[in-house]
Amino acid sequence: MTAQQLIRRALTLNNTLDERGPLSAELAADSLVTLNDLIDEWNGESIRLFSVGRQTFSLVSGQASYTLGPGGDFDIARPEFLYQVSAIIASGTDPFETPVDLVDWAKWSRIPVKTTTSEIPRRAYITDDFPLRTVHVYPIPNTSTSSVVLVMPVDLSAFADLTTDYTFPHGYPKALRYNLAAELAIENGRPVEPRIERIAAMTKAAIAARNSRRHARALAVDPALSPTGRFSILTGEM
Repeated sequence: MTAQQLIRRALTLNNTLDERGPLSAELAADSLVTLNDLIDEWNGESIRLFSVGRQTFSLVSGQASYTLGPGGDFDIARPEFLYQVSAIIASGTDPFETPVDLVDWAKWSRIPVKTTTSEIPRRAYITDDFPLRTVHVYPIPNTSTSSVVLVMPVDLSAFADLTTDYTFPHGYPKALRYNLAAELAIENGRPVEPRIERIAAMTKAAIAARNSRRHARALAVDPALSPTGRFSILTGEM
């Protein structure tokens, strides 16, 4: 599916364009911007994503914090949030991986001495700074043989142009088409038909529900209530 095909079908849906009518270069270019704005919005919501990525980065002995984002110490697209953090220590020929507790500011601030060093970090705190987030680790690694693993959502790719062909999982083309039709109707001064608005909401909600089931995170609970200390809000399992 190309952006041009998607835009034409969306404009036909909201009666901005006749099915056989010409799509002007100006309208196509403006609609491409709107389409990529829609994808950017979905990326920010995270539950619309269909992929989770795992990235491994080397830690530096004596370095307590690392910038995360384009051009940073961890040079990747800035993630909206992290699902999980772990650490890997290279021990001879058998490196092993251990979970790292991803904490909020309240828990991070309660660490009295943050200059403690160790072979491997046990806690991590991630700031919400923009454009670069900062990853703080504790204890500070005292070796350069350890690494940190970040598990995060992978963004939907923006359409590079009008003609490149893209493939999406089931449900995404229709959701994009109807949600784009609603956005373009508003931008072109047309009312959003109730049918389009209803289908746009339903298809987007279906993707959200499916991805929420796939990537749901367990909640931490009082150990007295659960032997594992965790509870799934979807399955009801301890």
